[in-house]
Amino acid sequence: MLARPAGAASTLLRSAGHRQPLTISRHTLPAVRRRVEGLLAARRFDLIHAEQLQALPQALPPARAGHRPVVLRAQNVESALWAAAPGRPLALEARRLAAWEGRAVAGVDATAALTAIDAAALRRLAAAAGSPQARVVEVPAPFAAELPPGPRRLPGKPAVALLGSRGWRPNEDALAWFTGEIWPAVRRALPAAELHVFGVARGAGTEPAAGGGQRSAEPFRGVAGSGPAAGSPAPAEGRAVSGAANRDAER
Repeated sequence: MLARPAGAASTLLRSAGHRQPLTISRHTLPAVRRRVEGLLAARRFDLIHAEQLQALPQALPPARAGHRPVVLRAQNVESALWAAAPGRPLALEARRLAAWEGRAVAGVDATAALTAIDAAALRRLAAAAGSPQARVVEVPAPFAAELPPGPRRLPGKPAVALLGSRGWRPNEDALAWFTGEIWPAVRRALPAAELHVFGVARGAGTEPAAGGGQRSAEPFRGVAGSGPAAGSPAPAEGRAVSGAANRDAER
């Protein structure tokens, strides 16, 4: 079903009234919760899967009322995203979110994290919330160890591919960090190297990469595979988020 997050004013009012983090207030969707309640009343489900922390306000209360277990799939440590953002107000919000996140992990039957690093962070948050025995497991995102070659050879010796969709702040931060800090050193060591960024909007074209060389802006479609002929994939997430893509790339 379609449901829009709350606007800025409603989010601020909800957050103040319910004393909950901004991102949770923004994504508390009463229509979705009613839909979940209706489904649970009409059919029997073995468990409720909540995709991301922000889904819990819609999933957890109906599941508990219906005596159904809840599994939270945490694509990120949400409070770590906020903590990585600059500015004291966001740092304060990150601490409030960390407390809420810890209670959430403690309150579900199991949490699935994408990496061992994220799983450890979520266990620490749950322990801080008074539940050191909270069940948190690592379930990596499915990503092939090797991909078939792309339809064309990428230029560059070597060609380097950076993966990560635009519109997601950690990816954008990681792209800026990579092109600003890492790529100049790569170019000094390997002057013929070329960087190809997959995941940007169609028609973005090419632009000079920091430190020289061209950076090709590619739409995120079947990415060029692994190996020297296709370039070396480098996940965009991972700098801004603790362990969010330290081994596998989902976006």
